[in-house]
Amino acid sequence: MKIRATDREGFRVALPASRLSQVVGDVALNELLLSLHDDTQPLTTCPACNWTLDQAIQSGLMGCGLCYTVLYPAWSRHTAKLTED
Repeated sequence: MKIRATDREGFRVALPASRLSQVVGDVALNELLLSLHDDTQPLTTCPACNWTLDQAIQSGLMGCGLCYTVLYPAWSRHTAKLTED
């Protein structure tokens, strides 16, 4: 899989996902970017704070701001199922 990126000067590049960590430099951001490009395996743990989907479901709380991007979609589907019953 290739990831396309544009830098501040407008330079565009398409690089293999395996090299993304060399460009990004931040492990949490790297995992998030990869998860956004990979529809087959959604994240169940926040890469920033390690809060899990199970913890969010049990407590009803998110661990950090990034959890709302990573975990909230699956959490909201789960809670919607509970209210339908």
